[in-house]
Amino acid sequence: MRTSSRIWVVSISFLLFLFFPIQSRAVVLGDAQDIPTEVYQFLKNFESALIAGDKVKVMSMMEEDYRRAQHDGLLKGNTQQFLNEFQCGYRADNPDTYECIEFGKVKAMENTSIIPDQDIYIITYKLTGPSSDINVTWMISVKQVEGKNVYGMVGTYG
Repeated sequence: MRTSSRIWVVSISFLLFLFFPIQSRAVVLGDAQDIPTEVYQFLKNFESALIAGDKVKVMSMMEEDYRRAQHDGLLKGNTQQFLNEFQCGYRADNPDTYECIEFGKVKAMENTSIIPDQDIYIITYKLTGPSSDINVTWMISVKQVEGKNVYGMVGTYG
Protein backbone atom coordinates (compact mmCIF):
# COMPACT_ATOMS: atom_id res chain seq x y z
CA MET A 1 0.00 0.00 0.00
CA ARG A 2 1.32 3.43 -0.88
CA THR A 3 2.28 5.71 1.99
CA SER A 4 -0.41 8.33 1.30
CA SER A 5 -3.08 5.62 1.07
CA ARG A 6 -1.84 4.09 4.30
CA ILE A 7 -2.07 7.46 6.08
CA TRP A 8 -5.71 7.81 4.97
CA VAL A 9 -6.55 4.27 6.11
CA VAL A 10 -4.97 4.89 9.52
CA SER A 11 -6.72 8.28 9.79
CA ILE A 12 -10.10 6.81 8.89
CA SER A 13 -9.60 3.92 11.34
CA PHE A 14 -8.72 6.44 14.05
CA LEU A 15 -11.76 8.61 13.34
CA LEU A 16 -14.07 5.59 13.29
CA PHE A 17 -12.68 4.55 16.65
CA LEU A 18 -13.31 8.01 18.11
CA PHE A 19 -16.91 8.14 16.91
CA PHE A 20 -17.81 4.44 17.18
CA PRO A 21 -15.73 2.97 20.01
CA ILE A 22 -15.72 -0.82 20.22
CA GLN A 23 -15.80 -1.40 23.95
CA SER A 24 -15.87 -5.19 23.71
CA ARG A 25 -12.48 -5.33 21.95
CA ALA A 26 -10.62 -3.16 24.45
CA VAL A 27 -7.80 -5.00 26.14
CA VAL A 28 -7.59 -4.15 29.79
CA LEU A 29 -4.05 -4.13 31.08
CA GLY A 30 -3.52 -7.54 32.62
CA ASP A 31 -5.68 -9.28 29.98
CA ALA A 32 -3.12 -8.86 27.26
CA GLN A 33 -2.97 -12.19 25.42
CA ASP A 34 -2.98 -10.59 21.97
CA ILE A 35 -0.51 -7.82 22.74
CA PRO A 36 3.18 -8.65 22.20
CA THR A 37 5.59 -7.85 25.02
CA GLU A 38 7.52 -5.52 22.70
CA VAL A 39 4.44 -3.26 22.39
CA TYR A 40 4.35 -2.84 26.16
CA GLN A 41 8.10 -2.14 26.18
CA PHE A 42 7.63 0.48 23.46
CA LEU A 43 4.88 2.13 25.54
CA LYS A 44 7.01 2.02 28.70
CA ASN A 45 9.84 3.80 26.85
CA PHE A 46 7.41 6.32 25.40
CA GLU A 47 5.86 7.02 28.81
CA SER A 48 9.29 7.58 30.37
CA ALA A 49 10.30 9.99 27.62
CA LEU A 50 7.01 11.90 27.74
CA ILE A 51 7.02 12.33 31.52
CA ALA A 52 10.70 13.35 31.45
CA GLY A 53 9.92 15.96 28.78
CA ASP A 54 12.53 14.42 26.45
CA LYS A 55 11.63 16.06 23.11
CA VAL A 56 14.29 14.22 21.12
CA LYS A 57 13.24 10.79 22.38
CA VAL A 58 9.51 11.46 21.97
CA MET A 59 10.02 12.78 18.43
CA SER A 60 12.11 9.72 17.54
CA MET A 61 9.23 7.48 18.64
CA MET A 62 6.68 9.15 16.35
CA GLU A 63 5.66 7.22 13.24
CA GLU A 64 7.65 8.59 10.32
CA ASP A 65 4.76 9.38 7.92
CA TYR A 66 2.76 11.02 10.71
CA ARG A 67 5.75 13.12 11.79
CA ARG A 68 6.40 14.21 8.19
CA ALA A 69 2.77 15.12 7.49
CA GLN A 70 2.01 16.90 10.75
CA HIS A 71 5.31 18.24 12.13
CA ASP A 72 7.27 18.88 8.96
CA GLY A 73 4.32 19.70 6.68
CA LEU A 74 1.33 21.21 8.46
CA LEU A 75 3.24 22.78 11.37
CA LYS A 76 6.35 23.69 9.34
CA GLY A 77 8.73 22.09 11.87
CA ASN A 78 7.27 23.73 14.98
CA THR A 79 8.21 20.98 17.44
CA GLN A 80 6.76 22.64 20.55
CA GLN A 81 3.34 23.08 18.92
CA PHE A 82 3.43 19.52 17.52
CA LEU A 83 4.18 18.03 20.95
CA ASN A 84 1.66 20.27 22.75
CA GLU A 85 -1.09 19.29 20.33
CA PHE A 86 -0.18 15.61 20.63
CA GLN A 87 -1.19 15.88 24.30
CA CYS A 88 -4.78 17.03 23.76
CA GLY A 89 -7.94 15.28 24.83
CA TYR A 90 -11.13 15.51 26.81
CA ARG A 91 -11.04 16.31 30.51
CA ALA A 92 -11.60 13.30 32.73
CA ASP A 93 -13.92 15.32 35.00
CA ASN A 94 -15.78 17.02 32.14
CA PRO A 95 -15.85 15.06 28.86
CA ASP A 96 -17.36 18.05 27.02
CA THR A 97 -14.18 20.07 27.57
CA TYR A 98 -11.25 19.55 25.19
CA GLU A 99 -7.85 20.79 26.32
CA CYS A 100 -4.14 20.21 25.95
CA ILE A 101 -1.34 19.73 28.44
CA GLU A 102 1.80 21.63 27.51
CA PHE A 103 4.69 19.33 26.64
CA GLY A 104 6.94 18.73 29.63
CA LYS A 105 4.09 19.28 32.10
CA VAL A 106 2.62 15.75 32.20
CA LYS A 107 3.08 14.56 35.78
CA ALA A 108 1.76 11.02 35.31
CA MET A 109 0.10 8.85 32.70
CA GLU A 110 -1.98 5.71 32.89
CA ASN A 111 -2.64 3.40 29.96
CA THR A 112 -6.34 2.54 30.16
CA SER A 113 -6.81 0.36 27.07
CA ILE A 114 -5.16 -1.14 24.03
CA ILE A 115 -7.18 -2.32 21.04
CA PRO A 116 -5.32 -4.38 18.43
CA ASP A 117 -6.52 -3.73 14.87
CA GLN A 118 -4.52 -5.26 11.99
CA ASP A 119 -1.23 -3.33 11.85
CA ILE A 120 -2.09 -0.73 14.49
CA TYR A 121 -2.94 -0.60 18.17
CA ILE A 122 -5.44 2.01 19.34
CA ILE A 123 -4.46 3.12 22.82
CA THR A 124 -6.02 5.38 25.41
CA TYR A 125 -4.25 7.13 28.24
CA LYS A 126 -5.24 9.27 31.16
CA LEU A 127 -2.69 12.09 31.39
CA THR A 128 -2.29 14.07 34.61
CA GLY A 129 -1.28 17.66 34.12
CA PRO A 130 -0.74 20.58 36.48
CA SER A 131 -4.43 21.41 36.84
CA SER A 132 -6.46 18.57 35.30
CA ASP A 133 -6.52 15.05 33.93
CA ILE A 134 -7.31 14.42 30.28
CA ASN A 135 -8.09 11.28 28.30
CA VAL A 136 -6.21 10.95 25.02
CA THR A 137 -6.43 8.44 22.20
CA TRP A 138 -3.38 7.62 20.10
CA MET A 139 -2.30 4.81 17.83
CA ILE A 140 0.80 2.71 17.55
CA SER A 141 1.66 1.95 13.94
CA VAL A 142 3.42 -1.36 13.25
CA LYS A 143 5.58 -1.71 10.15
CA GLN A 144 7.82 -4.56 9.06
CA VAL A 145 11.35 -3.36 8.25
CA GLU A 146 13.88 -6.01 7.31
CA GLY A 147 11.79 -8.67 9.05
CA LYS A 148 11.52 -6.71 12.28
CA ASN A 149 8.52 -4.85 13.75
CA VAL A 150 9.04 -1.11 13.96
CA TYR A 151 6.61 0.82 16.14
CA GLY A 152 5.64 4.48 15.92
CA MET A 153 3.20 6.75 17.74
CA VAL A 154 0.42 8.45 15.79
CA GLY A 155 -1.87 11.21 17.01
CA THR A 156 -4.63 13.04 15.22
CA TYR A 157 -4.29 14.59 11.77
CA GLY A 158 -5.26 18.11 10.88
